[in-house]
Amino acid sequence: MQHRVDLQIDIEQFQNELFNELDLKTYAVIDGAQVSELQAKLSASKHSYVCLWSGELDSDLKQVAPYLVQLKRDSNFTLWLLENGWANNWNIFVSAKSSIKMVRKHLRKFLTVVTDDGETLIFRFYDPRIMKAFMRNIDGQQSQQLFQDIVAFRYENPLERELVSVKKISDELIFRQVAMN
Repeated sequence: MQHRVDLQIDIEQFQNELFNELDLKTYAVIDGAQVSELQAKLSASKHSYVCLWSGELDSDLKQVAPYLVQLKRDSNFTLWLLENGWANNWNIFVSAKSSIKMVRKHLRKFLTVVTDDGETLIFRFYDPRIMKAFMRNIDGQQSQQLFQDIVAFRYENPLERELVSVKKISDELIFRQVAMN
């Protein structure tokens, strides 16, 4: 017998959590490789967005690149993202006071990592599964760098039906699990 897990969430509750601090901007970092229709949705939206990768990208790379999008609480794009992205590992959320240009500049610093062997690898921090593991193992220097221009990172934990919010207060990371009933 198969059991199906209900992964539906309350969208209004989700919005309240993401947009609860009026002095902050809410961004999504969306993985184009996970969302086949992302380019069309971005083009049709009235949102500010920018690719995290730099330079001229061919059409294939544009399709799989990560995008930083400034969200608007009740827009069609935001509702589409919240309704369809949950439990599909499409994105993480970022809260910041900074402009999209400054947030992009900051987040670009984390697109690659260098292994102990000196190999440079792509670091897909915008995948909620990777962000979850990274946040649980981050050291003090890494958290200082990561939260330099960011107030909070949020990512899904769909099997527990929760949105995880991570903030840095003083030198401590504060994790808050918000039930998404």
